[in-house]
Amino acid sequence: MVNLNPSQVLTDARRVGCIRVVVHVGDAIDGSDNHWSIYLLLQTGGSVRVNMVTEYGEIDGRLEWSDLAYLLTTSAIQHWDFPVTMAIEVRHVADTIYRNSRHRYQFSGGGSGCRFWVHTIMYDIEGRQYIAAGTSNNLWQHLQYLYRRDKDPLQINWVQGTFK
Repeated sequence: MVNLNPSQVLTDARRVGCIRVVVHVGDAIDGSDNHWSIYLLLQTGGSVRVNMVTEYGEIDGRLEWSDLAYLLTTSAIQHWDFPVTMAIEVRHVADTIYRNSRHRYQFSGGGSGCRFWVHTIMYDIEGRQYIAAGTSNNLWQHLQYLYRRDKDPLQINWVQGTFK
């Protein structure tokens, strides 16, 4: 894994073949949470993870970009793939995020803010017609659940974060 900075991703011309939304095992020992992130699957192999995180007990988000050799992490419980509808590069997604100030995010404080951040990014990407119309609406239904290994998804109520 190689961490990337904003200037690197804003000039990254690697082609994206698919955008993957991933639900990860959360940090809670009892399995009562998930973490959500986005992976840009590269046509040349590997992926770039787009991940909004915060420190425990804090609400201010920090956008992390990671260059990865793999397509799916071992922490994934569930994932959905959304093919791109035109030739896009990592820099196009990065530009969408920074242009809309989506890197300036405050979590809800209830442990579910990453869901809303992922949905918002997918909505923005859809708005630029990089993925099919209706994608963010289709994703919305999946965001309503807590995912656990070897158990059925559990419907939950969650709280949206805010953009600064």
